[in-house]
Amino acid sequence: MPAQPAEKTTFSNTLLEVIGGLLDLSGYAFYLDSGAQASLSGGQISINYGYVGYQSSPLTTFTQTGGTFSVKSDLAVGRQSSAQGLYVLQDGLLEVGTDPRTVPALRVGRQATGTFTQQGGTVRIPYGGLSWAKEAAMELTTSKAAC
Repeated sequence: MPAQPAEKTTFSNTLLEVIGGLLDLSGYAFYLDSGAQASLSGGQISINYGYVGYQSSPLTTFTQTGGTFSVKSDLAVGRQSSAQGLYVLQDGLLEVGTDPRTVPALRVGRQATGTFTQQGGTVRIPYGGLSWAKEAAMELTTSKAAC
C-alpha cells in the first residue's frame, strides 16, 4: 500500500465528467465506488493513488476517451469485498506508477471483480508493473502498452 495521504476524495453513486482543464488531486487518494461513473475526455486528472470499485457494488466505471490520467502510486480496479470495477481506455494516456517505490502500479481484481479494457490510447507504467487476480479480466485491442 502506498504512503497514506492526509485526505481522500470519494465519489460514490455519482457522476464525474472531466472534459478539459486540470483536476489536481495529486496529494489525495481517489475513491470511485458504489456504482459511480467517471469519464475523462480531455484535460488531465492527477492523483496520488486510487480505486475504481473500492468495496461496494454495483459496478463502478471509469471511461477514458482522451486526456491524461496520471497516478503517482497505484491504481486498483476492483479493490475488495463485493466491489466491481471497470476501466475502459479508448484514447488518451493512462500513466500509473510514476513513483519508483510503487509495486505493483496497476492492479486489476485485487480482491474483488476487476476488468480493464484497452481499445486505444496508451498505458504507461514507468515503475511497478501490472498485477491481476484470477477474478480479473484484461482485454487489449489494437493499442500500445509501455511498461
